[in-house]
Amino acid sequence: MTLKASAQSAMSYEAAMANHQPTLIEFYTDWCIVCQKLAPTLSSIHQEFGPELGTRIKKI
Repeated sequence: MTLKASAQSAMSYEAAMANHQPTLIEFYTDWCIVCQKLAPTLSSIHQEFGPELGTRIKKI
């Protein structure tokens, strides 16, 4: 699974912390095996909780 951040979804750290919503900041790179293994879990978390809580996942 490959995850790519886009400029459209870019948000500064300060803005992410100031929104008072649950925010998960993920440090991700395509070559990282741990990142690749966590990607499906993080995607599930976002799908399950994102719409209800306004949860955001930011990939850096």
